[in-house]
Amino acid sequence: MERRSSDREHAIREATRALMDLGRDPARYELDVEETDDAWKLSFSGKQPRAPGDDVSVVVDKRSGALHTMLGE
Repeated sequence: MERRSSDREHAIREATRALMDLGRDPARYELDVEETDDAWKLSFSGKQPRAPGDDVSVVVDKRSGALHTMLGE
């Protein structure tokens, strides 16, 4: 179980770094983490009051570590 927790924490760190690379302050977001067999799905939802589309999703591939970032619309 330790490894799974460590992988989760690594995914959170990488996704948070991706959020900051977009010029966004992680303190302004609520974070939801979902695990699938192949990836970690991290959803950053802007705290109220927020502008429309102030959501960011990051998928971290478990095998490759590749990140895919999607901005809210």
